[in-house]
Amino acid sequence: MTVCGWKPETAFWRRFPYYVNFSSAGLSAIGSLIVMIIYLLQFKRQRKNLVATFLFCMSIADLLASVGILTSQGILFFDSTLSTPLLCRVLRTIIQFGFLASFAWTSCISFFLYSSTQQFAEKPHRIIAMHVVSWGIPLTLVVIQVAAGGIVVIPETNWCSSSKPFEWAIWIAPLFISFSFNAVMYILILRYNSRRFAHADHPGTEAQKQLQSVAQRRITFYILIFLLCWTCDVLNHILDFIFDCDIFVLWVLQTLFAPLQGFLNFIVYGTSTNLLQWSNWKKMKTLKASDYEARHLLSRQNISPTSSAKDMTLA
Repeated sequence: MTVCGWKPETAFWRRFPYYVNFSSAGLSAIGSLIVMIIYLLQFKRQRKNLVATFLFCMSIADLLASVGILTSQGILFFDSTLSTPLLCRVLRTIIQFGFLASFAWTSCISFFLYSSTQQFAEKPHRIIAMHVVSWGIPLTLVVIQVAAGGIVVIPETNWCSSSKPFEWAIWIAPLFISFSFNAVMYILILRYNSRRFAHADHPGTEAQKQLQSVAQRRITFYILIFLLCWTCDVLNHILDFIFDCDIFVLWVLQTLFAPLQGFLNFIVYGTSTNLLQWSNWKKMKTLKASDYEARHLLSRQNISPTSSAKDMTLA
């Protein structure tokens, strides 16, 4: 990799991005694993919660990518002689599949939230199609890449990377498509919410508006996390295409944020979401929401009128 501007001169600074990448992947692996455990422990309640199910699938993908990074970086740190071309290619395939599947599941969450603002009916075949697309397309892409010999070993580092044609077709293109799609969905959802809740004559009780607003805001956090984590990667590829080199600081930020999505999703899932639900229930009590429709909205969020904050579902 060619570095623009300031170049690291010592061995520590040359390896610093890899240390950051390893640490970030470790946090993401822990966060993703906790999200998966919580979902499985509450499976009877959570399996009908589509967003929680999508997040569970995305956590599986993030965990695969994080474990792949931890294993490959750990080998390079402690004993690079353990790295064989076959092992290197296997780990690279796992990392790439995990990230591609994570892109797809984030896009599914975006589409689900946008379709809910447009009041599209939830159909079982649409959910099945999301699973087929989010697992099937990444699997197809990495199988094609492996079969065509698109993963090459870099002799200087024993690190595996995609050859240029495959890097553009199987990594950069899906990243840009997913990033653009989620950015557009995020803007459309924000515009919809600002218009919908700005009108006093909007149909439905005030309690319903509050519930819908909280639920939609909660889900948009996951879209925002995706955009945050992959902005540096997108910028780095753009600058690399223009100047044919990477800016060191931006490269460090890329290695920090790219694997961090699983950890940040865990923070939203395990803390912010719970606080929003508790705040939401307090609003319901204040607004004296006793009508059937408001209670129906509560039930769809897995919040019982008799639940304590401790008993509330996290997703």
